[in-house]
This record gives sequence, structure tokens and C-alpha cells, in this order.
Amino acid sequence: MTAKVKICGITSLDDAEMCRELGADFIGLIFAESPRRVEIDVAARIAKRLNGKIPVVGVFDKFVREDVDDIIAKVKLDYLQIYYHPDNGQVLAPSLPIFSSVWMDGDGMKLPPYPCQYLLLDFKRIGSIDGMSEEMWQSVNQRFSVFLAGGIDPGNVAGITEYYHPYGIDTARGTESSPGVKDCDKVERLIQRAKSC
Repeated sequence: MTAKVKICGITSLDDAEMCRELGADFIGLIFAESPRRVEIDVAARIAKRLNGKIPVVGVFDKFVREDVDDIIAKVKLDYLQIYYHPDNGQVLAPSLPIFSSVWMDGDGMKLPPYPCQYLLLDFKRIGSIDGMSEEMWQSVNQRFSVFLAGGIDPGNVAGITEYYHPYGIDTARGTESSPGVKDCDKVERLIQRAKSC
């Protein structure tokens, strides 16, 4: 099985269409504070255009139900990507399947206490699975459909997927020409290399 590819930080309809045409499996729209935050009206147009063609993931930092529900009412999302914080509480009765994201900050892995469709481990930069033994990584990778994120680009994606065998990889900065603007050549090379492993 080849790794799934999620291209995150999409801010324009043209970039969304380009990523789909080049073979991405998911696209991510960021609604948290970020230089890659997408405007709501643009996000709505992207989701409408791609409906049924490629899953659209809405990325949020903390789970605030009113904020999430407001965006869901305006943008047709397929998944919620929510970063787990110990003080975040339970994500009760989510209206969409969840990408549960965990910041890997060297203090070990704190798995969220709620069910998720996918588990995304977000590193500052993947060089080693910091704070995780080989046994722990194997256990997590067997129990969950794990996506890896953190400094993944066309130059290192093949090595990462061949070494770790994750279910998928997630990238934003590694496929850009500038924050929020995708580079067609980088997107194409990353997807080709990830899927050739």
C-alpha cells in the first residue's frame, strides 16, 4: 500500500484543483491562526468545487464547538483535524470524522481520549521519532492509521515513507513557493515520490 498524501495549507481554488489533479488524497484548509489560514468564502468555494472528488479537511487548533459548527455550516468539510491539548476536553459527538493531531514536542506522546479516524503526529521536523521508542512507534502505527507531519518535502518524503511506513504523510510548507501558495513542481514531485515507495 502506498502512503496517502495530504496537502495542507490550501488558500486558493487553483491550488486546490492542482493538488487534486496531481494525485493528492486529501487537502487541508486551515482555520486556526496561521499564515496559511484560508478565508471562509474561499474555503466554501473550494469545498463546493471539490465535493465528491477529494476529501476536504478543516484544520482547527483547539475545539470550540460554536466556532467549528459555524464553519461547518458555511463550508462543506469531510473531516475535522483537531489538535489535541490536555485542556481541550472531550470532543463530544463530533459531526464529522476526526483527524486527531498531536504536537510531538519531545515530552512524549499524549494520545487524545476520544476516537479518531486518523492520528496525525506533528513534529517540528522529522529526523527521528523523538520521545518514542521503536516499540512504541510500531504499536501506534499498528493501532492507528497514522499520518506523519513536520518538514516533509520532495527531498525527504521517500526516505520518511520507506523508513517509517506510515499510513500517510501531511505537508504544507514543503510544497510552497511562499506561505499559502503552492508550487506545482514541488507538489508533483512530492506526490510521485511518496507514492513510488
